[in-house]
Amino acid sequence: MHDREKLYRFLWSESDHDNVIRLKQGEIAKSFGISYQQLSSVMKEFTEMNMIEKTRSKFVVLYDPDKIPWDRYLVLRKAYVKNQSRKHTESGVST
Repeated sequence: MHDREKLYRFLWSESDHDNVIRLKQGEIAKSFGISYQQLSSVMKEFTEMNMIEKTRSKFVVLYDPDKIPWDRYLVLRKAYVKNQSRKHTESGVST
């Protein structure tokens, strides 16, 4: 999977003075060499983990990446992935 810290830093650098990401998801995916679906999955993860916020058709970066404890993020992400897998299993959707 693509390096989330690097992606988040990129999103931060591509946001305006209100922290709104200026690029469209297709442009971001192309810049990173990942599929639109992969990017959408990571953006959903960032949204559900309250790192970015979606307002209408725009995404807002909520935190300076230098203020995020990325070593702790890996632990939180692992719990997030486990929780998502459990939700899919309980709903009968295989992962």
